[in-house]
Amino acid sequence: MLGSIIPAAMQRFRLNSRTKIGLVCLGIIVGLSLGELSARLVGFRYRPHMQNRVYFTEPDAVRGWRNRASVSGPYGQDEFLTWVSMNSLGQRGSPRTLERSGERTRVAILGDSQTWGDGVADHETFAHLLDSDRFEVLNFGVMGYGTDQALLQYVVEAAAFHPDVVVLTAFLGNDLRDNLSTGSFQFPKPVFRIDPSGGLCLEGVPVRHSTLLAAAVNVYRFALRHSHLLNAFAEIWTPPSPEPIRGYRSWVERGRPMREVFKTDSDAPTTDALEITARLLEDLARTVRATGASPVVVLL
Repeated sequence: MLGSIIPAAMQRFRLNSRTKIGLVCLGIIVGLSLGELSARLVGFRYRPHMQNRVYFTEPDAVRGWRNRASVSGPYGQDEFLTWVSMNSLGQRGSPRTLERSGERTRVAILGDSQTWGDGVADHETFAHLLDSDRFEVLNFGVMGYGTDQALLQYVVEAAAFHPDVVVLTAFLGNDLRDNLSTGSFQFPKPVFRIDPSGGLCLEGVPVRHSTLLAAAVNVYRFALRHSHLLNAFAEIWTPPSPEPIRGYRSWVERGRPMREVFKTDSDAPTTDALEITARLLEDLARTVRATGASPVVVLL
């Protein structure tokens, strides 16, 4: 008797595929919710990992990526925590306009995270500190830029502000390598080559970005800024930072371009990096002068 009743009862309660998928999703949601609550109760809080730098950038078809406009938020890592504000024009710091502010000399500063202000507050960037009654300083720095993207930044964006002086800050620690790079899977970028005639040729424009990957990155960075549970996982998975190397040895060990600068060795990629960087600087200087401004190069 029981042998016939039990199979019949199980047949009545058999779940269809949609119900099974719904229960699995519900279980995941409940599990994540309990995990989030537990992470908050045990004291895991927001840690501004370096991955959050993508929060302040977005894909660009010409430059590879650019600053996001009108966003703000915490930024940092284990050593520091700062608050970053991007104005409506995608520049770090105070609001700016195309119109000049009085009779001050207008200075446009191009560069990477050194210019953008990695590790310092809005009022501590050297662009902000140089701004005065005499100089109106515009910060066009973007994290991760090389000399090639700085050149494109001037042509695409900065030249429209008609600066009197254009300052390019070139960071020797990685800009030489960046000028040969085509970017990453997350943010690909164009690259300049030297053509047979000896001129510069830009390849990879328009830059192709994955819409699906960009959406996934947006979801990830939103979750990382709001989820204590995700930050707890990130803290567990993040390897400890290596002990920093100081002095001359740090310059030598940071890559082939730096070894070439200090004449310790030479190879083809290093020679190519130096050659393309020199050509980019020359082209930028010509482009800046053609727009009526004075170029200045600062090597960091």
